[in-house]
Amino acid sequence: MPLTAESVDRALAPPAAQALKARAESLKHPMLPPVVVDLEHGLSPDAAAVIAVLVNPSLRAVRDKRALADAQLLQAGLLPNPQLVASLEPVTGGATAGTYTAYSYGATWDLNGLITRRAKLDSARANRSAVALDVAWQEWQVAQAAKLAVFSLASLQEQEALSQEVKDRLAENLAVVRKAAQTGLMSALDLAAAETANNEAQASLVEIRKQLRQGQLMLNQALGEPPQTVMPLRKDITLPSHLELPAEQDILSGLEERRLDLAGLREGYESQEADVRVAILGQFPKINLGVSQARDTGNVVSLPMTVTIDLPIFDRNQGVIAEERATRRQLYDEYVNRIFETRSEIASLFANAGFTEQQLRVAQAALPSLQRLVDTYRLAVGQGQADVLSYYTAWNDLTAKRLQIVTLKQQLVETRIALEIAAGVYELGVLRPAPASTQPTLHEVNP
Repeated sequence: MPLTAESVDRALAPPAAQALKARAESLKHPMLPPVVVDLEHGLSPDAAAVIAVLVNPSLRAVRDKRALADAQLLQAGLLPNPQLVASLEPVTGGATAGTYTAYSYGATWDLNGLITRRAKLDSARANRSAVALDVAWQEWQVAQAAKLAVFSLASLQEQEALSQEVKDRLAENLAVVRKAAQTGLMSALDLAAAETANNEAQASLVEIRKQLRQGQLMLNQALGEPPQTVMPLRKDITLPSHLELPAEQDILSGLEERRLDLAGLREGYESQEADVRVAILGQFPKINLGVSQARDTGNVVSLPMTVTIDLPIFDRNQGVIAEERATRRQLYDEYVNRIFETRSEIASLFANAGFTEQQLRVAQAALPSLQRLVDTYRLAVGQGQADVLSYYTAWNDLTAKRLQIVTLKQQLVETRIALEIAAGVYELGVLRPAPASTQPTLHEVNP
């Protein structure tokens, strides 16, 4: 398996569009539903999520852990090999008359592999399940990150259009003020203010374009695309003004069964339980059985049988048992802490969603009055009853409020996706247990 530039380029090459479409439509994942990928009409958030799971290079190394877990399971089921023992004792001196060359040959076998085999298999099976769930959880996070990247790009594109509009209007305003300052109708201070506003609008537009480019690069990375690729988005992507959330208690109910990472932690805990049992079984003295055939120098043939038993006087596997129990306790506390953090995160996200919606309602309520003010100034400027600078100021306030609304909508999307990740569901309106292979119970253990 040569590691060359050519092999790396082949591995990083994006799949053909038709092959990607077929794989996306036949995807089998515990969290992600299959989707129809139609890149000719633009990339949708759901399509981005599925494509990221299928193509993202970082997930390839993650999935390799499953093959490693399978190999460990295979190894756990293997019994120790028997040992072949042979010796030859030729007579070399002394009273050698009537003597023969002595020899012996036979086989021995370590019985301890039989004692711990069942527990080792239980540990390896649970570890394989834990690895599979962990892989699915990481795939789920990559999918949600790609989904969020599409929404963020859609928001930034809308912000860019509004910022460009502000920049164009302020450039027009600067030209008007500069002309008025030359004729003495406006002061140098007015001109300086107009120039400052125009420069700030230009800086704001550049910053948004910078964020837009960074967002495109992040999306390309999630989708396994080269940095120079520009993925067009669907035109019908809309940002929500309100989140239809289930009750917080409904999300918390069944959380431990839906979250793949929590299910994986439980499987890892069960694997460690089996490791503790392996360590305890390791207290048994090591026993080797052997049988051989031998002939001494007097030509007497015998069939000796041997039993070798360790005497557990000093080492009774105490250190290994203590280590495995401490690891089990650590896994238990990690699981409890993960539950605590998840519940706190969900409560925080619910609070953020509520306050963001309040801010959005206030901002949207202010739009009609700002729009009326702009319309009034427009009429007044046409009738010579107001100056152009005041009109542009009112118009800029209206545009700034629109930008704020777009930003708040993006925050709502981020909150919704964060809640989907925390709740372990693809859609918040559908709360169902994740189809984990097993759902073992995590029992309290003594330190």
